[in-house]
Parts: sequence; C-alpha cells; structure tokens
Amino acid sequence: MTIDPPPDDEDSRRAALDAAYSRGLSLWKTAELAALTFLVDPVGLGGVHLRGPAGPVRDFWINEINRLKPARAPLVSIPAGTPEGRLIGGVSIERSLQSGTLTAERGLLADAHGGIALLRMAEQIEPADAAPIAAALEHGEVCVERAGSSRRDAARFGLIALDEGIGPEERAPSNLTERLGLAVDLGDIPPRIVAAFEASPADIDEAQATYPHVLVDEAVLEALVSAAIQVGISSLRAPLFCLRAAKALAALGGEETVSQAHARNACLLVYGHLATPPEPDTEREAPPPPPEADTSSEDTPDVLPEGTLEDTLIEAVRNAALLGALQDIARADAQRSAHAEGRSGAKMRGGAKGRPDRSRPATGRRTGRIDLLSTLRAAAPWQKLRERGTGRLKLRPSDLHVKRHRHRAESSVVFVVDASGSAALNRLADVKGAIEVLLSECYARRDYVSLVAFRGEAAETLLPPTRSLTRVRRALAGLPAGGTTPLADGLTQARTLADLETQRGRTPLLVILSDGRGNVALDGTTGREAADADTDKAARMMQQVGGTVLFFDTSRRPSPRARHLSETIGAAYAPLPATQASKAVASAIRKTIGHR
Repeated sequence: MTIDPPPDDEDSRRAALDAAYSRGLSLWKTAELAALTFLVDPVGLGGVHLRGPAGPVRDFWINEINRLKPARAPLVSIPAGTPEGRLIGGVSIERSLQSGTLTAERGLLADAHGGIALLRMAEQIEPADAAPIAAALEHGEVCVERAGSSRRDAARFGLIALDEGIGPEERAPSNLTERLGLAVDLGDIPPRIVAAFEASPADIDEAQATYPHVLVDEAVLEALVSAAIQVGISSLRAPLFCLRAAKALAALGGEETVSQAHARNACLLVYGHLATPPEPDTEREAPPPPPEADTSSEDTPDVLPEGTLEDTLIEAVRNAALLGALQDIARADAQRSAHAEGRSGAKMRGGAKGRPDRSRPATGRRTGRIDLLSTLRAAAPWQKLRERGTGRLKLRPSDLHVKRHRHRAESSVVFVVDASGSAALNRLADVKGAIEVLLSECYARRDYVSLVAFRGEAAETLLPPTRSLTRVRRALAGLPAGGTTPLADGLTQARTLADLETQRGRTPLLVILSDGRGNVALDGTTGREAADADTDKAARMMQQVGGTVLFFDTSRRPSPRARHLSETIGAAYAPLPATQASKAVASAIRKTIGHR
C-alpha cells in the first residue's frame, strides 16, 4: 500500500523546481549575451571573468565561443603556473645552441594575437604572475628583454579568465580582473538547460562589420557614466567598457544607434559585478517603468523623459549586484560546511616544496637544485666567444641557475595571557573561552598553538607549539591564576618563542591579552616604576617580531597604558568587549590569518 504525498507538498516542490529552472534559464541567457558581446570586440572589451566550477556548463560555453569565433582567430590555452618565460617568450635554447647566437622565441601571449587566450585556474594565480598578462592586455604587445637582447611582439587578444574560486575572497587577482570588461557567473546554472547560442559565425562577422559605425547619443553616454558613479564604481575603465558593450549589443541587433535596451544590458554585463549591493530600504520607491519606444519611424531614436534612463540603469545594476552578492554568500556557506582547509601562512620562497617559482643565479654558497633550462638559456649566447672547438657545451659558474619554489608557511598562534590576580578576577574566563573557540579552527588549518602565561614572579611557557587539541585543553584547564603581574617577562618570553617559530619557517601570530599594567620588573623586584620601564623596553624589542601582533585590552574600561603598549609594539589594539568576548577575539584572529 502506498501513500501519496499531500497535494500541498507536491505543489510547493513543483513550484520550487519551476523557479529554479526559470532562474537558471535567465542566467544562461545572460551568459550567452556576454559571450556574443565579447566576440564582437574581444580586444576592446579586454575579456570575460568567467566564474564557476569546472563542468559541462563551462565546457559548453567555451565550445560555443570556439564555434562562433572567426576561423583564423587562434584559441590559446594558458595553464595555471605557466612561467613568465613561456608567457612572454625568451631565448630558444635549441636554436641558440645550434647557431651560437642568441635566438628568441615567441610566447603564449604572442601566439594568441588576433584571437582569444584561455587562462585556467585564474584564482590560484598571484598578482605578480598575472602582471605580464595584464601588461599585454593594457599595451597590446609583450616586451622580452633577456640576456642583453630586446624583442617586441604584438599581443592583441581577448582573455577568458576561468575562475573556480569559492567565496568572495578566493578569486582572480584584481590587477587582471580590472582589465576584463565582462563578468559571467555559471555557478547556479544546471546542465540540463544549456543550449546552443542563437547565433552563427556569419552573425558575428556582420556585427563586427557594423560595430565601427554604431553611434551613441550624448544623453545615453552621460547616463552610462552617471550610473557608474551612482552605484559606487571607481574604476575609470568601467564606463569605457560599458560604452563598447552597448555598441556591440547594437551591432548584434543590426542597428547603428545605441538604444535604451542596449544601454541597460551593457550595464548589467559590465557594472553588475562591480557595484556595491544595495541595502534593504523599504521606503525607497521603485523607479517608474520606462516608456515603450515608438517604432513607427526607424530614423527616430528613443526619446525619454529626463532622468528616466539613468534611474533605469541604476536599478538594473543594483539588482545584478545583489544577485552576485547572494551567489558569493552561497559559495562561502558551501565552503564552510565542507570544512575546507585554509591557507593560513604567509607566502614563502625557497626550499624544495611548493609551486615552482622563477629560478635565480647560483651565487655564493647557496645550495639548491640546478635549473637546467635556465642554465642553458644563460649559456647559449656566449658559446662562440668561448671557442666551442670541441663541439661541447661550455658552462661557467655565472651560468648556473637554481630552482626556487613558493609555498605558504604554517601559522603559529602564540597566546600571551595575563593570569595575575586582577586578570583572574576580571576576564580570565573570557580569555579561556576565546582560546577554546579557536582550537577547532586552528586544528582544521593545521596551525600550531602555544600558550605563555605570566603571574607571580615570572612568566611561564605552559604549552610549547603544538597541534594537539588535548594538550591545549589540558593546559587551559590547569591555567593557574592570582598573584602579581610580571608583564615584562611575559612579553620577553613571547618574543623569544615567536623568533623560534620564525626560524622553523612558520609565520607567528602573537595574541596578547592583558590590561597593560605590570608590577614586577625583569629582575624579580616589585615596583610600578621599574616594571613599567622594563615593560616598555620589552615592547620595543617586540617590534622586531616577524609576524602580526594583536593586543586585547582586558580592563573593564579601555586602559591608556594598554593602548600605549600596543602602539609601542606596533600591534593592532582592541578593547575586549564586555559581552561575547570569546567570539570577538576569535573573529579578529580569523580575519588576521585569512588576509595574510
């Protein structure tokens, strides 16, 4: 016997599926519109920032781009981690060794001239590595200067940056995305609704022929610029990209004048991802609907009342920005629910682990693995001068290059806790709570945690750097409290511990929780004056710590002494809130680690 579900549940489920289908279809139409706009003027628009995971939807979108682009236009793929020499070109080792003279070769960016470059995993590229690509987009050429030679190659292309980042913090570098006029998000499009674009290569060719003749009315141009200002867009490139997108949309429609609909769609494609999402405002009235254009005369452009076009563009951009913000929030929630491991440490160069970085000359007594290609590239131009009579390759010590790698160092959070009598009476319970909140997060990131407490006559390292949750909780439970405040000794031991962590290749983060009032000097004598002098000296020495320092004032009211110490150390100062202090400390540490 089967029991049918209640009709209400079935109707609500069907309504939810219909809404998801309608929303996905609308997003796919937007993605199609962006692709066609880009194909009309790939160089002028810079490119497309394509967000979304790898999958059938993204592959189908790229295949449609490849189908519609001109047959003569190349489509060059640039993998993540491509070295600079392969991007912009350099010395051809094989030809240089054969001829004995310096022979240059073209790079991937020059190979993409007149076509499209496909940058994969753009979210993993560092700004320094993206700089050659950004320079090529800006100037339309690449300049190669290697081993005393100079070469310039034309590199006018459109770039598609494939961004698989999750959340607003994990995305392609800004020096690259700022030069891409269009942005598309494919993350919420189900594969079952994708369909071929309603255009053919002949349509793109006709639009490219019409594009130079498209005219823009002065009122439309002013509305585009004013809309960018009103929605908080500071980039000077954005209005120019929006103008080119509007002209491309008009050319796709076979028109030679930009209309209101073209301007609105251009704002959605160019401004939507740049604008600040609007805050809920129930009192704000919706703008009046735009009047329908009079199509009785083909030669008469749209005539709109004053202010109507600008208000329509602003409203459309704000709606698009709100949709983009919701998509980023959804990705961030998915990332947190998956408990992804964070990349917490600072960037480090050298060593034999991590991603490959630019090689360097092997100078001094530094050791490392020889980079054979870089060594041959440095030696090739000098073979004729070195009299290659035997036919063998002659190398000099100055030719040797060693490999470098780049990785993120492990983080080490050092808690410096005031466990004296005054702190025990006031905020020690909040301090323990804050450390407890952070334990699970530090464990997920594989961070090291250590604990320095000061009370009585001296400070004590209760817990050396460890990843063990059990040891940290045991040290917290047995944290003694009461007595005088040897703050100077606490800062000194914390600095020593941070220096040891730096020597081990870790990035230290010192979290000081104190009211800033010490009464025990370094020699063990009591007295406020001597204790303050030693504390100030220890604070000045902490300026040399190679990491970030957070100072939380545990006083009931903000203490001038604590603020003075934080300024001397160069630490970020914050009073410990009276309520929810544990969450406040945990949030500050989380943000500090996340922005390294």
